[in-house]
Amino acid sequence: MNEKDYFYITLNCCNCDYSMCRLGDIIHNDKDGCVRQVDEDLFIEYYHQLKEV
Repeated sequence: MNEKDYFYITLNCCNCDYSMCRLGDIIHNDKDGCVRQVDEDLFIEYYHQLKEV
C-alpha cells in the first residue's frame, strides 16, 4: 500500500482505545483528540459505525 491508499480519521479522546496516550489527560472529552492513519477497510467500518449505526 502506498500513501494514497490510506485515510485519516479524527478520534475523540472519550472514544479512544489507546490507554497509554497522555493527550486525553490534558484536553476535554468533547474536543478532538488525535488523527490516525488507517487503511480503506477500517475507514469504511469506522464511517459505517459512526454515521450509519
